[in-house]
Amino acid sequence: MTDRVDESRPEGPGGAVERGRRLEEDTGTAVEAETGTSASSAAIPKTEGDGTAGRRSTDTISSVASAWSGIQHHHPRPSAGPGPVSSGRNPDVLPAGRRHHHHRGGGHHHRASSSRSSSFSKKREAAKQPGATPGFPWDMESLKEAILRAEAGEGRIKELITKSNFVPRAPAFTALINLCGKEKMAEKAQEVFETSADLNIAKNTYMYSALISALGGSGKWEEAFDCFENMLAEESQQCKPNTITYSALISACERAGQMERAWDVFHKMKAAGIEPDLITYSVLLSACEKDAMWGRAAEVIEMMHAGGMHASVVDYTRVINALGEKGEVARAVDMFQKLQLSGCQITLNLCNIMLNCLERNGRGDLAYHLMRSMHDNGIIGETVTYNMVLCSLSKSADPGVMPVMLEVYNTMKYLGVRVTSHTFAVLIKACGKFGDPRTAIYLTHEVQQLSVQLDPSTWEALNQLLGSAGSG
Repeated sequence: MTDRVDESRPEGPGGAVERGRRLEEDTGTAVEAETGTSASSAAIPKTEGDGTAGRRSTDTISSVASAWSGIQHHHPRPSAGPGPVSSGRNPDVLPAGRRHHHHRGGGHHHRASSSRSSSFSKKREAAKQPGATPGFPWDMESLKEAILRAEAGEGRIKELITKSNFVPRAPAFTALINLCGKEKMAEKAQEVFETSADLNIAKNTYMYSALISALGGSGKWEEAFDCFENMLAEESQQCKPNTITYSALISACERAGQMERAWDVFHKMKAAGIEPDLITYSVLLSACEKDAMWGRAAEVIEMMHAGGMHASVVDYTRVINALGEKGEVARAVDMFQKLQLSGCQITLNLCNIMLNCLERNGRGDLAYHLMRSMHDNGIIGETVTYNMVLCSLSKSADPGVMPVMLEVYNTMKYLGVRVTSHTFAVLIKACGKFGDPRTAIYLTHEVQQLSVQLDPSTWEALNQLLGSAGSG
């Protein structure tokens, strides 16, 4: 219900417009109650039914969207909070306290009242229909609520669907199966799927895919494979597996830690001529990472690049880091370069991961060039960034690397990056390695000027270097 406009109060400049808007909303609510549809469902035009009296045909949600949402790693869907609602009056006329109270609570009250009115209207309308069954769902929303409350395995799910006061069709069954899957109610999802035959609803790809997703989400990967085999045995062209189906099956394997089976399903998908999409690759990549199969994870990312797709920054970070641990520098560098070509934003964190890979494998030359490339693209490192470059350079066997290390050190000071005791430790250790006491003396003055506290081991190395230079 909506509040009446108080005629005794002066109406603001937008009052007439606001009343017109509210009249449209009320009209929309009335139409919604009359047709039995809701704003959250995309109704499909009525078709000729089976002649059953008193039933209305209501389909909700497109089947593709319903099937997909079950394999999106169960991310919660954000809901829009109540926004500010206009009172239809000039806010300058009302006291501040009254105005504040209306904005905080008024909108919610109006929407809740309108929703209840619409719901009761549908219920009354359904009860008036000839042959209506009292106490059973009258629309899709009430059927969803009833199924979630019902006990599984007692025939109640079938009863609710077959005796409801409207006729759910294939997209509605897909939505119901998907709903049960989200709630980890695989047994209910199975019952919904089997009940479709009682209403002569032909099974299709989306219903099968939703059931596979529901079973996989509950850890029943073996039942998911059985469902997939039944799907393959169907003669109807409407039950052919597609990208959604294979992605759901791979996801079931990933959740159960069945990496080999996931990989096998992926190859069967390719052999069937069905192209994977970003969801398929993401699920497969997650399965590889879960089993620390970084070689295969790199293969997946390379296939994504070939298909014009790229993984998330987190995935790149993990795979590049793993390749660095395995000593596969060339492969890590190639992936980093393709990442840039794919248009993915290069962040400081990603550069640090790449530098860590190079430092582990003593590739100071590549680390130095990456640092220069970062600066050319406006990416300024932090202390750990430049320390990794210095560590990479210090592993070189060429004494000519010392001037390059000093360049990196001076770059840190120029950019205002904090120089730490670890920075000096790496530099002084390199001076000892290459027998460069002159640079060590320069660094001693720098330590005093920057008031950096060196650790005892660094002081000892410095004293030994200067002592040997003095005695020589």
